[in-house]
Formats: sequence, structure tokens, C-alpha cells
Amino acid sequence: MARDRCELHFWSCDNPVISQNTSCYVRTANTEAVYQEFKNSGADVKPTETRLSGMKELYVIDSHGGLLTFGEQS
Repeated sequence: MARDRCELHFWSCDNPVISQNTSCYVRTANTEAVYQEFKNSGADVKPTETRLSGMKELYVIDSHGGLLTFGEQS
């Protein structure tokens, strides 16, 4: 996965417990723009949510079942 000058590399894992219990957290300046980009690509994505911590977060499940979380300070 790449965006601007940032790349994340993922690999397959045969153990579903690992992929169901791990995540990658990426801070961003605009979760709404990231949401729209994932939505337009057909990804499994739900709208952003603002947490009690004040972080506006977006959750995406990758094709291997791993969780990607994008967050911005609201």
C-alpha cells in the first residue's frame, strides 16, 4: 500500500488468530478523505468514528483479514 511518499508492506499469514488480533495505526490529517478513497476503491470500510479520546478513526480490513486503523486528532 502506498500513498504520497509512504509505503506499508504486508504479508500473508496462515494463522487467523494473528491477523484477527493485530493492526496497523496510521495518523493522518484527514480521515474523511482517506475514507472516501477506500470507499471509492471498493474496500471493506465503515465511516469514520470519533472516539472518547478525541481521535477521529477509520477502520479498514485488508484482504488478509488484518485491521488498518487511520486516525486524526479532532
